[in-house]
Amino acid sequence: PTFLRTAQSLLALGRALPSSSSLAGRRLASSSSAATSPPRPLHRKRRAAGDADVRGFADSRQLQCSGGRGGDGMVSFNRLFCNPLAGPGGGDGGHGGHVVLRCSESVRDLSAIPPEVRAEAGRGGGGSNCHGRNGEHRMLDVPPGTQVFDEAGQLLCELQEDGQLYIAARGGAGGKGNAFFLSNSNRAPQLAEYGAKGECRPLSLRLRVLADVGLVGYPNAGKSSLLRALSRARPRVSPQPFTTLQPHVGVVKFPSLDVSVADIPGLIEGAHDNQGLGHDFLRHIARCPCLICVIDLGAQDPLGQVETLCDELDHFSAGMSRSVKLIAANKADLSYSEDNLKLLLQEANSLPGPVLTISVKTGHNIDRLLEYLHSFFCYKSFA
Repeated sequence: PTFLRTAQSLLALGRALPSSSSLAGRRLASSSSAATSPPRPLHRKRRAAGDADVRGFADSRQLQCSGGRGGDGMVSFNRLFCNPLAGPGGGDGGHGGHVVLRCSESVRDLSAIPPEVRAEAGRGGGGSNCHGRNGEHRMLDVPPGTQVFDEAGQLLCELQEDGQLYIAARGGAGGKGNAFFLSNSNRAPQLAEYGAKGECRPLSLRLRVLADVGLVGYPNAGKSSLLRALSRARPRVSPQPFTTLQPHVGVVKFPSLDVSVADIPGLIEGAHDNQGLGHDFLRHIARCPCLICVIDLGAQDPLGQVETLCDELDHFSAGMSRSVKLIAANKADLSYSEDNLKLLLQEANSLPGPVLTISVKTGHNIDRLLEYLHSFFCYKSFA
C-alpha cells in the first residue's frame, strides 16, 4: 500500500508540471516579444564636460557650532569584602568633544558644511572610580583659503595650509565625582559636579580662491574661453553675459612648475560697492600675485574698460591694481577691432601692464601668453 500511494503521488506531480513543449513555446514567445520591443536608452554613467556646474559652488556658509556637553560626576561609595564602608568611589565625567575646522586640499568648496554642527557629549562617571569616556571631536574639512569670522564680522582665523586646525567651539569639561572631594574633614562626600555646557558660537565661513593668476574683466570678455585654452578646466561658455556665476580654477602645467589660474565672474562698474555681487567676486583675487585684465576689443572704449577695472580694484583694496601685470586684448580676430587696438596702444604708457593682443577663437598669441606666465613665475618679470 505504501508503494501504491507513492506511485499515485508521483503521477499527480507529473500532471501538475508543464510539459517541455509548453516551456519551449514560452521561451519563443518571450524572445519574440523582446525582439519586437523598442530598445531602452542607455543611462549615461559619466557626466559630460559641459555639466561641470551641476553641483553648486558654495564660497560662504553660516555655521552654528556647539561643543559637546561634559559628563556629570558620580556619587557612589565602594563596598568591598569585609569592608562595606570603603569610602567614596564616584568617577569623573568625560569631557565634551570640540568642533574643529581642518584645512584639506581635497575639498573644493564649502558646500559640504552643514548649517548646524554639534560635537559628541561626554559620558557620565561611574562607580568604583570609573571615569566617563570623552566625547569625540567633530571634524569639518574646509578648502585652503577659508576665512572664519565671528558674529560681529571680525576675522578669527584663515586656514591656508593643508592639515591646519582651528577649534571653532570647545567642549565642556566633565564634572568631578565625589571621590574628588574626599578630605580629612569630609570622609564621605555626598556631592558631585555637573558637566559644563559646551561652547556655542555662530560663525561665518568665507572662501578665498587661492590662485597664482586671476583673470578679471567685464562680462562676456572671453575669460572663461581663455581659461579653457590655457588649462584643462571646462567652465561653461555662452555668448550671453554673466554666464560665469562662480569662480573656476585651472592649472597650467609647465615642465618646472604648475600655475593655477582663476576665472572670476565678470565685474561691472560699482563692484567695490557690492553691485553685481562685487565683494563676493573681488575677494577671490585679493591675494593673487598676478592679475590679467581681459579686454574685449569688439566693445567700445577699451581704454575705459582698463581704467574702470583698475579703479574698482583700488576701491576694494588700496594698491590692488598694482597686481595687474598684463592687458590681454581679446577678440583680435574681429574686423573692426583694429581701430580699438590703436586707441589702446596710444595710451600704452599709462596702462598698468603691457598689452598683448590675443584671440581665443583662433588661438592667436596663446602660446605667447603661456611664455609670459612662465617667465613671470620663474623670473618674476615678463620677458
